[in-house]
Amino acid sequence: MNRYQKIAIGLMLFVPLIFLIVSLLMDRWGFFLWSLAPSFTVGMTGFFVAKDK
Repeated sequence: MNRYQKIAIGLMLFVPLIFLIVSLLMDRWGFFLWSLAPSFTVGMTGFFVAKDK
């Protein structure tokens, strides 16, 4: 696993954590739920693109 793949995985996990904190503070789970799909889509895209480099 190269450096860019590690960054992609880190961001894929870190961004939903930010929205989880916001959701816990505001008690509105839509922030967290709507952040999951885009975060994982972008993270996996970055992971597979970085694999080729």
